[in-house]
Amino acid sequence: MSAQNPVSPKVVASTAGAGVGALLSTLILWVLGVLVWGVPGTSAEVANALAAVPGPVAAFVPPVVTVLSAVIPGWRTNDPLRVSPADLEKIQALKMVA
Repeated sequence: MSAQNPVSPKVVASTAGAGVGALLSTLILWVLGVLVWGVPGTSAEVANALAAVPGPVAAFVPPVVTVLSAVIPGWRTNDPLRVSPADLEKIQALKMVA
């Protein structure tokens, strides 16, 4: 990271999103354990609620939530150093004229 090579806002947004996704996936697994598999939602039963979720579901949820949580903010964030599609069309039109 330097003045010549700054960190893109897209990288920051995706990294933050991935961190949130990792936390959110655990919450989703706990909610599934409580609502779908009927484990009490008390703090003493957190481990049991997570353990009640079947292995395939527990293996599927975290990567999907983490990837979506990283991709969506990265996709939606604008990078001021990156050429927008409208600007790219203008540049290409100027090259054709020249």
